[in-house]
Amino acid sequence: PDPRAPARPAPEGLAGMDEQRAMLDQLMGRDRDKPPTERRQVHFTDDHVCKFSLLGCCPYELFENTKSDLGPHPNGEVHDEVAIQQWQKLTDDQKARYPYEADLFRMLEGMVRSCDRRIEKHKERAAAENQYSDGEVRSILEINNRVAELSRQADEAAREGNVDRTLDAWNHVEDLRTRRKAIEDAPMNKYIEVCEVSGNFMSSRDNDERIQAHFQGKMYQGWKKVREKYDELRLKGPR
Repeated sequence: PDPRAPARPAPEGLAGMDEQRAMLDQLMGRDRDKPPTERRQVHFTDDHVCKFSLLGCCPYELFENTKSDLGPHPNGEVHDEVAIQQWQKLTDDQKARYPYEADLFRMLEGMVRSCDRRIEKHKERAAAENQYSDGEVRSILEINNRVAELSRQADEAAREGNVDRTLDAWNHVEDLRTRRKAIEDAPMNKYIEVCEVSGNFMSSRDNDERIQAHFQGKMYQGWKKVREKYDELRLKGPR
């Protein structure tokens, strides 16, 4: 056969089997089919163990099935609870002997810088399309953030059975909605904002449910965790 010919993709059935095998590897380990006496005890230094999972922040897992999806682990690494527990039992001095934090810091740094560049580009696009004054922009941002926080407080109070607190929170939400609607209903008013965490576009016309879904969504929560972990490692100093 012509060596220059492109490789044919694996049959769909085989691809599905590979995915199932990888899933079983992660859940039960690669030695799952061996008798218990022949199974090797996993160690966090093993090549097949994801070192980022030891640190509680694996970007490959955080953004799975989102627009920021990084794809599968480069070498098929897996998350193993035994390995994670082994790592957590180490002292800080013992952990410092391994380059895992430095490796994660470099990866997160690249991701954050890339996301920040995307945010700046999105802001330029939003500025060209926005039709609100600077004061209206600030008001809408403040209202959206306040509505999201009050909605969270109302849900929490409802779960606790605190009726007065729940009603009070929802009354404030309604007042804020009225204020926001007055701005939105002004002629030609429409505003696009950019999430400072994930870089996603958000519209002033988004309803409260959509705003709340954004802040609770996988993209926002993933980038929030990436930025928090990046700041944590950065504050530790040179590595």
